[in-house]
Amino acid sequence: MTDAGDGDGRPAGGGAWSTMEWTPVRVTALYLVLGFLALVVSDLLIVAVLDDPLLSNVQSAKGAIEILATAGFIFVLTRRSRRQLRRTNNELERQREELSVLHRVLRHDLRNALTVIAGAATHLRSKRELDSEAIDHCTRIERRAERLADVVEQASQIRRITENGNDGSVLDLEATIHAAVRTVDTADASVSVDVPSDEKIVVNRLFEAAIAELVDNAISHAETARPTVDIRGSRNAEWITIRIADDGPGFPDRVRRVFARREFDQLLHLEGMGLWFAYWTVSDAGGTFRIESNEAGGTTIVLSVRRA
Repeated sequence: MTDAGDGDGRPAGGGAWSTMEWTPVRVTALYLVLGFLALVVSDLLIVAVLDDPLLSNVQSAKGAIEILATAGFIFVLTRRSRRQLRRTNNELERQREELSVLHRVLRHDLRNALTVIAGAATHLRSKRELDSEAIDHCTRIERRAERLADVVEQASQIRRITENGNDGSVLDLEATIHAAVRTVDTADASVSVDVPSDEKIVVNRLFEAAIAELVDNAISHAETARPTVDIRGSRNAEWITIRIADDGPGFPDRVRRVFARREFDQLLHLEGMGLWFAYWTVSDAGGTFRIESNEAGGTTIVLSVRRA
């Protein structure tokens, strides 16, 4: 797993060497300098040991030819790699622009269309002349439109992960968990939190939203009148492990397989994208995400994140 950065949340820097652009010419020049420096040192050793000027000159010429040939080979390889990298970057930039356009269509046009659909269904349901079957159909339309609107919002959250990148934010564990729980409607649920206090974690800045998504998911899919969600944390020398356990119906095996194998093409078979948002938020900062069963018959989401 990659290093998340320094303790203050800033990425670890490497000075001028890390910011220098290593062009083929610079790589080749550095190799030539080091190569000829090594050649001079070796020549001095040969002269000191053998005391044979002719043999020393032959060895020097041979070494110089080898260095020049190798330098040319390095130049060709680095130049070719640089061209391939530039083509790859251009392709990624084009795909990013395409995704940005698709996201705007998804977020604005689709959400507006869903608002119109839901409003029309609500208006029709208010008509007295409709029979019970028509009213039921209107209700289903409203619920489906609301669900699709949630998917649009979840897609927006996932896009923010890509935009932010691995920012290596340092957050207070206990405060972040409690803040996440406060954003969820827990009036009809029992949520308990027991995590280490005075503990800092290195995560993506959307980590709080990911925890809130997991808690809300556990409550909304519960089949009891008062769902129970238990959030516990433990730590070792390097990692913080957070376990979010519920007493719901549990995840189907197909969902576990999709996450275990990371079958992204099966995404639409899941109930929304909230779990993927949480998964990518945690993995973006070098953490891990697992789905387990628990003794209550429900599901436990196990997150491991790096200690600051």
